[in-house]
Order: sequence, then C-alpha cells, then structure tokens
Amino acid sequence: MKVFLCDFSSAEYIQVATELRRRGAEILYWTGFKDKFNEAAKDKADYPATIFHTTLDAIRGVPAENFCDEEFPPPSSDLIKEMLECESITLTMMNRMDFNNMPYSQKKNLYYKYLQYWNGIIDKFKPDAIFFSEVPHAVYNFVLYSLAKNRGVLTIMLSTSTIWGWESIIKDYKKGDEKLLREYKKIENEKYTDSELCPELKDFYRKVSNPQCDVTPILITEFNRRAKRASLILPKWQSIVRFYKSGALWRAAGGYLRSLVNFKKQPLTLREESGRGLAGLLYLRRVGKIKKHFIQEYNSLQSAPDFNKKYIYFPLHAQPERTTSPLGGFYVEQPLAVRTLAASVPDG
Repeated sequence: MKVFLCDFSSAEYIQVATELRRRGAEILYWTGFKDKFNEAAKDKADYPATIFHTTLDAIRGVPAENFCDEEFPPPSSDLIKEMLECESITLTMMNRMDFNNMPYSQKKNLYYKYLQYWNGIIDKFKPDAIFFSEVPHAVYNFVLYSLAKNRGVLTIMLSTSTIWGWESIIKDYKKGDEKLLREYKKIENEKYTDSELCPELKDFYRKVSNPQCDVTPILITEFNRRAKRASLILPKWQSIVRFYKSGALWRAAGGYLRSLVNFKKQPLTLREESGRGLAGLLYLRRVGKIKKHFIQEYNSLQSAPDFNKKYIYFPLHAQPERTTSPLGGFYVEQPLAVRTLAASVPDG
C-alpha cells in the first residue's frame, strides 16, 4: 500500500509511521516539522525513498527539495471548476496566518500554486491513501485533502474530542465519525445517568457540569502559558533567583538571549520572504503586537449583560481555526452566523 503522511511531527505520529511501515505500507511522501520529523528525515535506513517536505515550506508554496526544478502542468480549467468549494475555503483559511495583509490576487495565485503542485504530486506517486494527523486546516493540506477526495484517494484522519486524549478516526470531515453517529441514533431517545459512564467520562462530565470548575481545555491552558512566557521581555525574578542559587545564571542568561534573537525559528506565514533570519524574527514580533491589539479592542467592546432579560449566549471561536474553517462551512464568517441567528429568533 502506497501512502502519504501529512503533518506527522510528534513522537506519537513517528510511532504510527513505524507501525505502518512494519505492516508493509510504503511511505512515499511525508510532511511535518520540529525535531522528531527532522530526525525521521535523516533516517535513510528506514526511509530511503521517502520524500520529506517541511510543513512551513508547504504552507508558503515552496516545493520539497527533490522537486524544486520539477515543472508540473498548471491546473486545467476543468480542475479549477471542480475545486471551487476548495478554493473558497482555502482563501478564507489563509487569513489564519496572514499578518502582512497579502493582496487577494497573491493569495489566489498561491492557491493555484498549491493546486498545481499537489495535483502533480498525486499524479506522480499515485498514493492509495493519505493519512492526516487531524482535520486538515493548514491551507496547503486542505488543498491536498480536497484533491484526494476529487480523485477518489482514501483519506484517513484523527478527529479530536473535548476530552483530552480521546480521538476518533474519520475519513471525511463533513461526515465525522459515522460509526459513533449510528450508535448515537440508537440511543438518542433513551435515558441514562452518569453512573453508567466509565470513571474517566464520569469525572469529565461532573467537571463540565459544575459551574465552580475551570474546564478550560488542557491544550488552551498550555498554549496560553507558553504565549505569556514568550511575550516576556525579561524573565521572572523567581527564575533569576533559582538559576543564581543553582550556579547556572550565566548559562541560563545566554540561552535566554539566544531565544530572543532566534534567527533559525521559522514563523507560520504565507510569504516566502518571511522565513528564517531577521525577517522572520520581525514578523513574529509584529504578530505578537497585532494579537495584543486584538485583545485590547475586544476588551474595549465588552459590556456587562443583564441576566434578568432573555438572552442567547453565542461564544465566538478563534478565527479562523478548524472549528470554523473548514468545519463551519459558510458560517466561517461568524457575523453571518450571528445575523442569521438573530433573524431567526422570535420577538423578545
């Protein structure tokens, strides 16, 4: 079986790749990033013929190193017409990593580059299946997913749940976990109590149903912790004291200064010129400032609700993210969702 692996970067996904190979799968093409992926890319013994392509290059429309000089034919008018839904979603999805106000015409040209490259890659390798680490929403991988669907190539991906560590395997993000939906249909009119849940689900249910519990997902808590730490110009004084007492203050200070001017770090961006080096560092600083201004603007628009009146609570999603693009469909534009909801409710 010939397969592609898309965004397989963590140690867990490296294990999946190892198991697939052990079971006879031929891994032809592999996208990913970070240390574990880079280690696999250097492993010529286990992956002698695999094409490795970093996710950050794929997002910017930069081909894999092996195909820099490859001239795939541009997409035909028929293919472009067949992929109009993909085009619409992809152009919206690009907003997720565009902090330089890339003109619409450039975004559309980048989309055509994706279409040309990934259609050519599928033509060249003819995979039997493409494995995605999650529902594709990093722009380039959504184009790859849509092309695979268009051409009848099997797609397999993980769909995360709100319960940490619980995931399901799906083939189509629009259909979701069909087996789970069938089971739900069987019992949707029956009554159950939390005593019938397994211990882990029972604990989760009781937490989310308790107003006193903080039920912020672990992933968000960890993301916020890292973002807060990264935004600090100077480290906390407690950290300075701790390193001083351990005798490692100068070593820690050197590492901290290097992290502030990390020219090797590649930002998540659509533009090729916003890659490594000073341009990438300045881009990351700009992104941080823009996000800070977003929060300030959001806070300035807040007002205290009157809970004595009837109301509908509509929490906005991070935008765009997988929950809105591609899962939201037309309602990736959340103002449209709010206006539609407001127009649908009765007076009062």
